Amino acid sequence: SSGINAEYGTYIGLTEHEFKKRWYNHCQSFKHRKYENSTELSKLIWKLKDKSTEYNIDWKVLTRCRAYNPGTKCCNLCNTEKLYIIRNPSSINSRSELVSKCRHSRKYLIQNCN
Repeated sequence: SSGINAEYGTYIGLTEHEFKKRWYNHCQSFKHRKYENSTELSKLIWKLKDKSTEYNIDWKVLTRCRAYNPGTKCCNLCNTEKLYIIRNPSSINSRSELVSKCRHSRKYLIQNCN
C-alpha cells in the first residue's frame, strides 16, 4: 500500500508479482501524463502536480497472500485488498474496486490455455 500525507488519504494497492515491479509502474504513472488514469493514486498525484502542491508518498507492504486459486475459486489477494479498503475510511481507492471481479482468475480461462 502507499500513503500520501494523512490529509490526502491512503491508497491500497495489490500485486501478484514482486512489489518492485508494481512500484516502478506507479513511478512511471507519476512521470508520464499518458498514464495519469492508471490508478486512483496516479490521478491524485497529477491533480496535486497541476496545483503545484507538494506531496510525500510512504510505501509499505501491508500483508502477503496468495492470488487466485482455481480449486477454491477464491482470490485471497483481491479479498484482502477489499478488506483493507473497507477498513480504511481515508482510502482514495474507487468504491467500484469493491465490486470488481478478480482479474487474477482470467489466466485460468480455457481460452488462455495453449
